[in-house]
Amino acid sequence: MRKKQINKALKSDRPINGLYALIPDNKRKAFLKFARRFGFNEEKIKSILANEK
Repeated sequence: MRKKQINKALKSDRPINGLYALIPDNKRKAFLKFARRFGFNEEKIKSILANEK
């Protein structure tokens, strides 16, 4: 990931979706494993992404 891409995602209207989209497909499984340690399962993450306004 490049700093320019991260800054663009953070300044967008939907920063959570933008940052999630930057996670490469081959690293997404590791991210979900990391998120589970904080109580977020895949359904909860998808719900958060869908409800971002």
